[in-house]
Amino acid sequence: RSIVMFSFLFQSKEELKKQFLHWWKIGHFPEAAKYGEKLVKKDPGDYQTLHDLGVVYLHGENPGKALDCFVRANAIHETAIHWNNVGRAHQALGSYAEALAAYDRARGMDPDDPQSWYNTSVCQRESGDMEASYQTLMDFIDTFPRHAASRNDLALHLEMRDRKNEAITHLEAALDADPGYDPARQNVVRMLADRDDLEQAMKFLSYWKQKGWSVEVETGKGGIRIKVKGFVMYERAR
Repeated sequence: RSIVMFSFLFQSKEELKKQFLHWWKIGHFPEAAKYGEKLVKKDPGDYQTLHDLGVVYLHGENPGKALDCFVRANAIHETAIHWNNVGRAHQALGSYAEALAAYDRARGMDPDDPQSWYNTSVCQRESGDMEASYQTLMDFIDTFPRHAASRNDLALHLEMRDRKNEAITHLEAALDADPGYDPARQNVVRMLADRDDLEQAMKFLSYWKQKGWSVEVETGKGGIRIKVKGFVMYERAR
């Protein structure tokens, strides 16, 4: 046993990295963090490991430790990606002003990266500033017209404003940009089913059928029910 323990304590950086990536890949974040911390102790100046450990902590719902890792990584090597993740950690902690400032810094460093724009709109929405989120998405889409997630989010804003025709147009644009973006497909099917336009809804459902998924549309006096892969994705009583 002592020999095993001794060898564990003196694992190489490569061995630790292999274990870190293995546990991260399978989603076992506490075990991944354990190896990540050992890697950081071996090489405190490795900003990439610090960043990756921060991502593991963020996915493992430990935003405080994630923030510490991102801040330390950024102090060694400042990048837009680090600032974006500093913002994500602040946002997870409910520190919305700090998150928005971090996203703004990221956008200033890399204006061609859409992630900081999108993160800003999500943060504004989570903080309750729906008008600011809406305006950010409008500006964002002018710059990045083929960003599917932003089109989808803008469609939901428009739906809340009772502008459903415009919402559907943006969802169609989202799926034109990324046919595999399922949130937009679910939302456009839902909005079309709300208006009883099942013929048009089926055109969007056919994408899943072509992938081999089971798609069932039930109609009758009881209402409408749409099931995808055996799960109810839409149901409305008449």
